[in-house]
Amino acid sequence: MNKIILAGVVTSLFLSACSTMPIDSAMPVQGTLKNTKEIGLNFQTEAVKPRVDFAVTGYTIIGVAYVAASVSTMNSHSEAMQTAYQKYLAAHPDALTLKDAFNNKLKQDLESRGINPQLVQVTKKADDNKHLSYAMDSGLKVQKVVVIDGLTSQYFAADNGSDYHPRSSVLVSIFDSNNNYAKPANQERVVNLEVSDYAYPNFDSLAANPDKSYIGLLTNVEKLADKVANELYQ
Repeated sequence: MNKIILAGVVTSLFLSACSTMPIDSAMPVQGTLKNTKEIGLNFQTEAVKPRVDFAVTGYTIIGVAYVAASVSTMNSHSEAMQTAYQKYLAAHPDALTLKDAFNNKLKQDLESRGINPQLVQVTKKADDNKHLSYAMDSGLKVQKVVVIDGLTSQYFAADNGSDYHPRSSVLVSIFDSNNNYAKPANQERVVNLEVSDYAYPNFDSLAANPDKSYIGLLTNVEKLADKVANELYQ
């Protein structure tokens, strides 16, 4: 089977794609699918593990120790909520996972804009320098390929004393697919920090409401899907 190789280099927030293949021009993510009807769409297959995080900084020896302790606390809180959410999903078999909620909403949003997304299989590889490459079947009859990766979901507080709110992010990679080879167009991490009705003053309050707080994460990833669709089509 013939393969198309798609490649890019990932940085922290905004990601400009690069490759050994020729690039005609840098194409912004915004409005990339405006006049596109047929796309290849690849969703990540890895499950999303929700986290509970708060912002920390440390520039002194004491500060570094505080950061280390904070990271340990965040990891412990995250594991506790992951266990609670797994129990919620087990008790509610019809409930969507965070990954499926995002995927379903994005597909619906694209279809509502007249775009026909064909689900495609993509093989991802990353080297030690975080250089990503994606391989896929070159026989697809599509105008562009959109790869969704790195979906995250969390309750985040601006600091250890602030309310926790849902937050999510995702890496969107867009490629042209013409003449039996692919040209990376752009990559961008889209972040949703929208304040919602799901706010918790501390971790104890969050942990006491796993059912409602999970719905908050579901709502947030669906809002993120709306944002991605709007940016792609605007």
